[in-house]
Amino acid sequence: MSEESTTPEFLTPEATIEKLTNDLAEANSRVERMEVNRDYYANRANNYSTAIDKAKDYIFEQVKNEELDAEDEVVTSLAEIFGWELTTEVEATVTATFRVTLTIPMGKSADDLDGELTADLTLDWERNREGYDLSIDDTEVELEID
Repeated sequence: MSEESTTPEFLTPEATIEKLTNDLAEANSRVERMEVNRDYYANRANNYSTAIDKAKDYIFEQVKNEELDAEDEVVTSLAEIFGWELTTEVEATVTATFRVTLTIPMGKSADDLDGELTADLTLDWERNREGYDLSIDDTEVELEID
């Protein structure tokens, strides 16, 4: 074979098929290695994520059981590093009674206001209440006329 026959434009059909077959085999081999690497790193990431979740659960349980202080520097540092919110949700029922005096137009009834009154419940944000939040799930207001 002359030197010219090794350049792509001068390969015989059989040599071209052989070269393309080898190139395809090499490409397939590379894809397989990439898939193995992808699976390996995905598995490692999953293992790290699981370990971090277990550490979070353990630390939160220790804080809940008062074995660790939520304001401890190590706890707050870990929370900051991993983006954990050092909070817990507590369901509560708040009962408030408002004694009000209504002024209504003559010829109207206070009964006309039934279903029109609302109650507002907020935390006093002027005090240092960092980290606290309030979510109202249900409100019920009843109007009783004396």
